Amino acid sequence: MNEICETPINILGFFNENEGVWSAVALELDLWGYGETKEESIEELVEMIQAQQSFSEFKENPDLLLRSAPAMYFHMYAQAHEEALRANIRHEKIERDTFAGGMSLSEISEKHYAVAH
Repeated sequence: MNEICETPINILGFFNENEGVWSAVALELDLWGYGETKEESIEELVEMIQAQQSFSEFKENPDLLLRSAPAMYFHMYAQAHEEALRANIRHEKIERDTFAGGMSLSEISEKHYAVAH
């Protein structure tokens, strides 16, 4: 199996108050999903990744899949990830308007995925 398929793609999710929807972005791919819930935004994001992956395979050009999101979203991811870790360490359950997680391309291809909230 190709090593890139097992490398996690970082996923940032956040509630966009201006639009009133959840947004999920695959940071290394600059692909987005939107929905009324976290889960819907992730589902749409997975569909976008699958479509782009299929297109890049059809064109026989894997570079069509890789494109980084703007740096501000990487910073938001780091902050959301740290907040989640701190809450886990303290055994706190808090409602957050962001989430950080990851999934591999093989998980996305096989539709077996879960993103930590």
